[in-house]
Order: sequence, then C-alpha cells, then structure tokens
Amino acid sequence: MAEKDTERRRRILHAAEKCFLAQGFHAATTDMIQEAAGVSKSTLYRYFRSKDLLFEATVEAGGQTFLDQLGKVRQKAGDPSGFLNELGRQLLAALLSERALSLVRLMIHESNRFPGVVRRFYMSGPKGVLDIVERFMSEAHARGELRVENPSRAAEQFMGMIRCLSPLELCHCVFEGGA
Repeated sequence: MAEKDTERRRRILHAAEKCFLAQGFHAATTDMIQEAAGVSKSTLYRYFRSKDLLFEATVEAGGQTFLDQLGKVRQKAGDPSGFLNELGRQLLAALLSERALSLVRLMIHESNRFPGVVRRFYMSGPKGVLDIVERFMSEAHARGELRVENPSRAAEQFMGMIRCLSPLELCHCVFEGGA
C-alpha cells in the first residue's frame, strides 16, 4: 500500500508541476491538477490539504529531482577535472532547460506571496548544488587531487563560472526561453 501511495503522490506532484509551470500559481486550479494526475478531488486533498501546500511540495520535489540528477555524475579516480567538466555540463544544461527557466520565472512571480517557498527552493536547488561542489572540492583536496585551500570559496567560484551570463543574456534566457 505504501508503494501505491508513493506513486500516487509522485503523480500528483508531477501533474502539479506541469500545471504550475504552464499556468502560474493563480491560474492553475486543483481541478486541472487532479485531472492531469488522474485522481479524485478527495484524493488530492488527502495528500495535500491546500493548493498552497501542494505548491510548496511541488517546488521542493522539483529541487530534489534536480539534485538527484546531478548526484548521478560520478567521479573517476584521479580525474577531478573530468568530474567538474561533466558536472558543469549537466548543470548548465539543467539551468538552461525550459523547465528550469519556467521555474525561475514562477519563483520570481510568487516570491512575495511565498517567501518561504522561494527560500526552500534555493536551499534544495542552488544551495544544494553548491554544497555538492564544495564537498567534492574538500574531498579532492584531502585526497591530494586538487589544491583547494577554501572549498567553499572554490565552489562559489566554480558555480559563478557556470552561471556567468551577462545581464542581457540572462534576461533573454529567462523571458524569451533562449540560450
């Protein structure tokens, strides 16, 4: 039974993400979400007592999915640059995906209404990635593969290189969906 509940919850979250990203928080209705998930209204509300709570859970699940994808990038022994190159490619592809751009637009739009959700989005997404890179830098330094005196700063610099788009390019990506 727990497996069925987990699958149903996953379907609801997936449907909610699609609806929220396509319609925005206000225009997306629980009727749209329940229909897309293939569940009844009572089932939807059994898992999530309100649309606000469903939105929060959707954002957190999206951040975790992103971290899980990046967590699949594996390091080959003695090849820290290969790992960082692959992680950077995966991260950049994810950041410039239509899903990520839509999510950033949604977070900007809903930041006043849901400041806690935006913070959790940051912690489960961007901050989570920064933590992965910092941990890698620290471990590679301990193994003697890299010389990194300040893993936190090195991680921030690495992430800065990945995200380093000019303001004009960033506006184009966020508002026009281009890269």
